[in-house]
Amino acid sequence: MINMVKLPTSKSELFLRVAKGHFATSHSHINYYIDVTTQKTRLSEAKAVAKELVSAYQHSTIVDTVLCLDGTQVIGTCLANELTKDGFANMNAHQTIYVITPEYTSGSQIILRDNLAPMVRGKHVLILSASITTGYTVQAAIEAVNYYGGTVAGLSAIFATTHECLGIPVTSIFDPSSLPDYASFDSRDCPMCKAGQHIDALVNCAGIAYRGLLTDMPDATWHHLLATDLDSVFYLQRAVLPGMISRGHGAVVNVSSMWGEVGASCEAAYSATKGGVNALTKALAKELAPS
Repeated sequence: MINMVKLPTSKSELFLRVAKGHFATSHSHINYYIDVTTQKTRLSEAKAVAKELVSAYQHSTIVDTVLCLDGTQVIGTCLANELTKDGFANMNAHQTIYVITPEYTSGSQIILRDNLAPMVRGKHVLILSASITTGYTVQAAIEAVNYYGGTVAGLSAIFATTHECLGIPVTSIFDPSSLPDYASFDSRDCPMCKAGQHIDALVNCAGIAYRGLLTDMPDATWHHLLATDLDSVFYLQRAVLPGMISRGHGAVVNVSSMWGEVGASCEAAYSATKGGVNALTKALAKELAPS
């Protein structure tokens, strides 16, 4: 089991759950796993997070919409509730706050459906994320808000390793000062890997897509898509599992897609790879359970 510890603050409902080790994501290798699950799902903790974050926007910032990333809808709702109290401003005719969640394309681009786009167009949008570290997801959100005609009013997160992203200030409750030895490394230049330190957890979430008729798909594109979306899952798991099995613990998360279950027109190859990821995950769960 990964040993989680709780970092308290002066407020009883505000704390950070972390585990020290060697963790791999699609963007980087990090020496702490930060678990914000309960802050995102437990109402009392979500309220405490919202009250802490909202002070940065009192009196000075107009917020019309909260765009929730990383499953932060409960926090976003609590934040919207705080933002409608005295001392805060919004430009919505009904004097309330929109709380919305975007969708993602298979290439990780953020999109808004036609019924949500008006809640961004011409609005001041606060982007809420569980964490801001590499900044890839938040940058995509900023680009989406700009594309749909909104203005980014601010960036908020429970944990962040940066004070700004694309020139926009980041407000967070926790930062590296809360974890003085927190470090993030490029996977190609990770000192923990070079020192032979084992990996405690693996998240497979790399993915690319091809949109078009299967009959028009070049061989090279088919092989490239399989290599990125399915082969990478196999090779990375094969690399880390022996060490996890020998230690008796570890975690692997494989990110898939609903298209792996139901299939998508004009995305047959992508659907096939995600179906493969689903089957591989289920088979390995049975294979590894005795370990």
